Amino acid sequence: MTTSEQPLDLGSGAAAVLDVLGFKAARKVHGAAKLVSSVRRYRDGVRRTAEMEAKFGRGEVTTATISDTVIMARQAAEKDADGNVVTLGATVRQLVLAASQLVTIASAGSPALAFRGCIAAGELVATPDHIFVGQAIDEAAELAEQALGAMVWLTPAASSALAVEEKTPLTLEWPVRLHDRGEVTAFVVNPFWLSAALAGSAESAAETLRATLSLLMQPFGVSHAIDVVQKQQNTARFLEYAENVTVSRWGEIRESAGLGG
Repeated sequence: MTTSEQPLDLGSGAAAVLDVLGFKAARKVHGAAKLVSSVRRYRDGVRRTAEMEAKFGRGEVTTATISDTVIMARQAAEKDADGNVVTLGATVRQLVLAASQLVTIASAGSPALAFRGCIAAGELVATPDHIFVGQAIDEAAELAEQALGAMVWLTPAASSALAVEEKTPLTLEWPVRLHDRGEVTAFVVNPFWLSAALAGSAESAAETLRATLSLLMQPFGVSHAIDVVQKQQNTARFLEYAENVTVSRWGEIRESAGLGG
């Protein structure tokens, strides 16, 4: 049976849509060749994440990239191929982890790139040949460019699907300012979670996070345009908060990653 002939069930799941903040401006400054190299780097990173999730029995995240836009999705299921239950919360957590890894990879590139986006939960079909249908992908796509800053935030439905203990410090509660929609208090992907989990000590984590913060602010450059300045200030406030929380809870992050204190 071919992919197109396989029966499709509109079940529940989670979808994430992310794009690079200021990608057009970066193309003018750095040129297409460097950006193509950066896009390949984070695209391959997303694919490795999906492959790793499948290898460790957590199911495969369906991914697609179009220019600077990354789409990730995973359906929940009563039973996966190995007979394990895949809850809606598990699918959301997978996408949060993948988004944190993506931000880390993109910040270390040359040029450094900063992502914003949205993770949503709801009805979803995600096929292996990159067809995404349902409420989850619709909401994620609609809200992906709403954040006025480099933040990947969760819709209320996606947030409620996560277990309480997974919301902090994997995600951080923050007042997200939206374009033409005011402000909403939401859970935002911690861009430093992966870096902190891999650090050997709290001191090392602090040093790594400070360097990552600097890299994440580089894409904004020097601009007097009010919309760019607004995004820059919103991003700086969030990153400084995320850095402080992450360093102070380094041991907890290591434990949640299965790496000990």
